Amino acid sequence: MKTLILTLLLSVSCFAGTPFSQTSNDVATAGTAERISSADLTVLGAIIQAKPGNTGNIFIGDSSVSSTVYGVVLDAGESLNLSMGVAKPGSAGFNLYDMYIDTDNSTDGVTVLYFTK
Repeated sequence: MKTLILTLLLSVSCFAGTPFSQTSNDVATAGTAERISSADLTVLGAIIQAKPGNTGNIFIGDSSVSSTVYGVVLDAGESLNLSMGVAKPGSAGFNLYDMYIDTDNSTDGVTVLYFTK
């Protein structure tokens, strides 16, 4: 928990003056890839956390993500910090709509704190 709080504080300070918000996604059916964001959402940074109450792993990747094909796997409570480095006005960012998750168990999911332009 201390690591997550420190990561969050460092991330917020890197994006000082930049609006941030949060969202969440619970996978309805394990084995089915779902977009992290249901709409186009270009961000400069994001912290994706597997919900602490999850009973299985979260798999993060592209549209082919599964329990055997993934970019990152998170256990319950673990997080992934993504950023564009020291973001400057006009930076392109990356789109959460292009990122997918899958789970070991239905209804497990993630929360996402993200920073926009």
